[in-house]
Amino acid sequence: MIQRTGEYIEKGDYHKSIDRDWSYYPVYATKMEYIEKYLKEHGKGKKILDAGCGEGVLVEKFKSRGFDIVGFDKHYESEFVQKDDILNSN
Repeated sequence: MIQRTGEYIEKGDYHKSIDRDWSYYPVYATKMEYIEKYLKEHGKGKKILDAGCGEGVLVEKFKSRGFDIVGFDKHYESEFVQKDDILNSN
């Protein structure tokens, strides 16, 4: 079950269908390319945590490829994302 709060209620799954005209898009795309490359080279066989993962775009992608990856976000919950806050986690 997906539960959204705050910005996610207003915008929906905006990381899954990025608007290329978004002013932050070049930074977001570069960051995603870097992280994907890093995980492909160094992540296999390791436990990976994506804290503040939003909709869990990377979590879903790499979990489907057999990586041991967990994601959590304060404002989102789904099959791939646990709703949690890094400041309040035990």
